[in-house]
Amino acid sequence: RRDADLAIRMVKPERGNVTLRRLGRLGFGLYGAPAYLAARPFAGVEGHDLIGWCETRAHLPAAQWAERALRGRPLVLATTTLGAQLVSAKTALGLAVLPHFLGSQYGLVCVLPELGADQEIWLAVHADVARSPRVRAVADFLAELVLTARAALENPA
Repeated sequence: RRDADLAIRMVKPERGNVTLRRLGRLGFGLYGAPAYLAARPFAGVEGHDLIGWCETRAHLPAAQWAERALRGRPLVLATTTLGAQLVSAKTALGLAVLPHFLGSQYGLVCVLPELGADQEIWLAVHADVARSPRVRAVADFLAELVLTARAALENPA
């Protein structure tokens, strides 16, 4: 039927025939490469280059945080993917709002661990198959994975 039976989402689905389960929270911080921070020590966002989301992703909490922090200044780079932001931060192009698990995994330094840009992690299961033992087994497995990784997902390393 071209529908997913289940999905892990960072945005709570507002419509559709799905049952929802909140699994946790994905924490975000402001990250920069050691080389960038050696050349431009962090004492606040002013005067720093920010890498962020393009206009089509302006609804994301990370994009909204960057817009408030920049106070009318443009981003040094606007992207459509988190991967592009990660690579750009790693190459010392600027600072980026990244999930904690990514920033720490790739050797970036967290200069602001609490931004108020965290996102809920939701498990959405199509209501027609929510009671299916196979779907339930996969849903329970995914929920356990997120629960096991909760500290890494929510907090800086």
